[in-house]
Amino acid sequence: METIANTTNVSLYIKRAELTQTERYIHSVFSENVGDVENISFIEKTNNANGAKYHSVIVRLGRINDTPYTKKLMHDIYYGSDNSSKIHHSKGYWIVAQHTTNGRVRKNIDMDHVLPDADLPHQERIKRLEDMVVSLSNELKTCREKIENDKKTFANYDAQHTKDWLATFSLHSQLEDSELRESDLKQEVNELRAKIGLSSPKTCDQPSICREIATGECLSSPKGETHV
Repeated sequence: METIANTTNVSLYIKRAELTQTERYIHSVFSENVGDVENISFIEKTNNANGAKYHSVIVRLGRINDTPYTKKLMHDIYYGSDNSSKIHHSKGYWIVAQHTTNGRVRKNIDMDHVLPDADLPHQERIKRLEDMVVSLSNELKTCREKIENDKKTFANYDAQHTKDWLATFSLHSQLEDSELRESDLKQEVNELRAKIGLSSPKTCDQPSICREIATGECLSSPKGETHV
């Protein structure tokens, strides 16, 4: 089948595939209907309601076939109301969406591939184009709102970070001042102790009190007594 050269590296996500649907089977369906399959990855899942096992499947495509079917498929995936479509096969159908790793849809597909088919009736084509414009406008609005919110978040964080830094700097300055004051007080105390220790205890009739004063263990003496 003819392919669009610019439509490359597209990953689609099958939400649910039965365990009996093998890699070979999925490969054949996608190769015949969608495009060139490069890789298929299975993810084991369990239904919480009944415990049934099934697979979710990631199908990476090298290129997408240029057909009305694939145009409709990719249009529904990118611009449909629920960003998904159905791929029918001999055993039923799969619900398919674009696979993303970060929760955001990557619009890396050639825009010509998702535009409404030129063979559609005029009114239908206009309706689809209008839907695409509305979808793109909403997405642009969402992106702008996210950018503004991110700017506000960053500004708030920057302001809070600056405030925290200033508070921390102030505390460090206060701590340094306290340490310097403590050092000065220790020096003054040591000088006073040295002076008291050098004083003559000749006129003191209670030498034990003088020793307490000299060592700093007691800074009071009995009322009315004088120490030289």
